[in-house]
Amino acid sequence: MKLDHRALETGQEQRLRRARRTATIIGIVAFGVFVFSIAQMIWLQHHPQVHQHQIDSLMQ
Repeated sequence: MKLDHRALETGQEQRLRRARRTATIIGIVAFGVFVFSIAQMIWLQHHPQVHQHQIDSLMQ
């Protein structure tokens, strides 16, 4: 019985480790997207004419 319990614990530990790794990766990606969007917003505030030019060229 102890062997089965240990095997189950090992499987649970592996799943927990995989879930934590997946959550960490998702968190890093979400943080990267957040930082990119903030940087893009700041860049657009400082370069509105470039953004307007791109919009005008897309509308043609």
